[in-house]
Amino acid sequence: SDLAYTDPNTTQIQLDNWFGKRKVDYITEDLYPTNIPKRNSNAVFKLVRTFIEHENRDMYILSVRGTTNALDLLSDAQLWLPAIMMQIIRNFIPAGYLWNGMIPHLIY
Repeated sequence: SDLAYTDPNTTQIQLDNWFGKRKVDYITEDLYPTNIPKRNSNAVFKLVRTFIEHENRDMYILSVRGTTNALDLLSDAQLWLPAIMMQIIRNFIPAGYLWNGMIPHLIY
């Protein structure tokens, strides 16, 4: 789970130590397919690939870094606070369940 937090230069070494030599490959951004646009995001993630023998196919795993600093925390709060507040208000007002159909229209 800490793969997304590690230095990209040591990612393949960590994968080899955990899963065995080259059982799981770290795919660097320069190896992404050309039809994938360059990311324009503050999200930090890593993409790894492994081969599933009994299904004869590749499986890709996306490891996403979570909250690490105050700016991330502020961004998380901006994302989740409206939904949390709506749930709290709905539970405290009489007949709050009547708002269920209207909630999608209020959160925009």
